[in-house]
Formats: sequence, structure tokens, C-alpha cells
Amino acid sequence: MDSNAPVTRTELRAELDSLEVRLEERLTDNLTGTMRQIETNLEERLTDNLTGTMRQIETNMLTAFHGYARVQQTRQHTTDVIQEELRTRMAALEDRVLNLETHRPPSN
Repeated sequence: MDSNAPVTRTELRAELDSLEVRLEERLTDNLTGTMRQIETNLEERLTDNLTGTMRQIETNMLTAFHGYARVQQTRQHTTDVIQEELRTRMAALEDRVLNLETHRPPSN
């Protein structure tokens, strides 16, 4: 095309259509890249937030389980001590009953 020659409507329309197609392609490429970038950033942020939340939940649960286990261990220890005391008292009572039945003096 000669730069000094007049442009026809058909040539102008063809050039505008070509320009429109190139602009659409560039905009589409730019928008696609930007959208992918935003999607990647959003996915990373969501993953980080979800991971942090899950870790906090895990920590809270482990803390609760530890507290529960500590209480149960204390109860079990108390029960063991009481049982041992009862065994000792039962043995003393059995000894006393045996002494009464056999008419022996206490072994103090």
C-alpha cells in the first residue's frame, strides 16, 4: 500500500477489522495471564489459611486430649491408692477375725 495513495472504504474496513482482531487477541492473552496469576495467588492464600486453621484445630484437640488424660490419670492414681488402703484394712480385719475365732491375743 502506497503511503500517499488514498484509502478506500474497503481497505479501511479491512485494516480496522485486522486491528480489532489483534487487539482482542492481545487483550485475551493479557487477561488470561492475569486471571491465571490471580487464581494461583488465591489458591496459595487459601491453602495457607486452611493449613493454618487445620494446625490450630489439631493443637486445640491435642491440648484437650492431654488435659483429659491428665485428669483420668489422677483419678486412676486415686483409685489405686484407695484400693491399696482397702486391701490393708481388709487384711487387718481378717487378722482380727482370725484372732477372735482362734482365741489368740492380737499380734501387736
